[in-house]
Amino acid sequence: MESQWISATRRAYLALAMTLAATHAWAENVAEYNFRAIIAKDKAAIDQIQDKLNAGADFGKLAMESSIDRNSAKDGGLMKYARVSSLQSAVAAELESLKPGQRSAKPRNSPFGWFVIKLESVTMVEDDTAQRIQAHKERGEKIRLDRERQEKARAEYEEAQARFEEDKAKFESCARRAADLEGENDELNRRIKMYNVGAEYNVSELRSDQARLKRKVSSFEHDCSEVAYNDEIAKVCSHPAYQSRWCSAFR
Repeated sequence: MESQWISATRRAYLALAMTLAATHAWAENVAEYNFRAIIAKDKAAIDQIQDKLNAGADFGKLAMESSIDRNSAKDGGLMKYARVSSLQSAVAAELESLKPGQRSAKPRNSPFGWFVIKLESVTMVEDDTAQRIQAHKERGEKIRLDRERQEKARAEYEEAQARFEEDKAKFESCARRAADLEGENDELNRRIKMYNVGAEYNVSELRSDQARLKRKVSSFEHDCSEVAYNDEIAKVCSHPAYQSRWCSAFR
């Protein structure tokens, strides 16, 4: 678990991130502090700790024994890689006034208690907060665009599916009409052949049936020979089981 100082000031990171995002700040070097801290609940306790330090007590050992921040106390009060933006203001101000190896000249007060600190080291590092924010924004934009593309693809698929169902229904209707016309044509041809070999058929009736079939064929060609159906009907007509003169218009 992290120090209460650091965890209690996470809002500072958010504020910094918002500022960087708004100003498009470029990366710059920032200081990271490694320091030790001893925290006491009141002035009397911290004064006793300060007296022991002045008398030569080891800061780390005294932090383990006396600091009320038990998360850092177990490591001798050590807090690593802290930036002033993540620290309580009193602590940040004290750190910035020290040089590596120095400790607080006198106890300081903070919302978390009285404290003394010892600065171990300062490291300058590149602050990549702005880049991370930009990368996060770019990831968010990519997710948004991917979602839009998926929604567009879904809409196009649903539209294509609807057109397919509509075309399929019309094609099936045309296929049934073609089959019916083929049957009627075969029957008429049979009757004409029978008439030619002497069967008794009414010539006027045959001519009437022939004219009616011709009108049906004309209507079929008007309704079912659109370009949109040529490829689909051609597939059906190419099958050996479906050879008829009605397919010739689509070959």
